[in-house]
Amino acid sequence: MSILAVLKNIFSKKPATDASANAMKKEIAMLMTELKKLYERNAELTNENNKLKAALEAREQK
Repeated sequence: MSILAVLKNIFSKKPATDASANAMKKEIAMLMTELKKLYERNAELTNENNKLKAALEAREQK
């Protein structure tokens, strides 16, 4: 399930019972886990991109 779909699902309804409130908490926890993975992957890609830029600049200066 995409992050947008989870958000839409969470905010489209109010929990009527404790069970639905707990389900929403699980959805939020899943979303936070996915966001953490995305932030980590973004950091990896940014690092790799910076290395490639530096290598390209070094090659162009030769």
